[in-house]
Amino acid sequence: MKRALGPLVLIGAAVLIRSACDDRLSVRGSVLDPEGQPVAGAVIMATYPRRMHEEKKRVKVDDDGTFRISLLIPRAEMSLVPIRVSAPGYEAASVAVPRNQHHLLEVVLPPYGSGAQGSFTLEAD
Repeated sequence: MKRALGPLVLIGAAVLIRSACDDRLSVRGSVLDPEGQPVAGAVIMATYPRRMHEEKKRVKVDDDGTFRISLLIPRAEMSLVPIRVSAPGYEAASVAVPRNQHHLLEVVLPPYGSGAQGSFTLEAD
């Protein structure tokens, strides 16, 4: 019985060590068109390093244009996390958000071919 408890304690310690070395980035917000309507089918993609390779986390916005994305990012890696927002029929847009924080992000995507760039409003949440 004592042997079975040993690995459980080590697993718990490993989880604590890992979370102490990572920062949590949480971004929630909305994706809208220039008229303020939700952009159906928009995709949010965050790219960040994870050990020896690059990770990508992708979330699709809800029907009402809202989204939430949460990541664990190694502390030693980067201070800004690039986020790309795209949707069929719209120009894609990118923004870099500070890690180790919670953010509220509003994205406005212009129609494809309009020549306009997407705009962002970013604030601490």
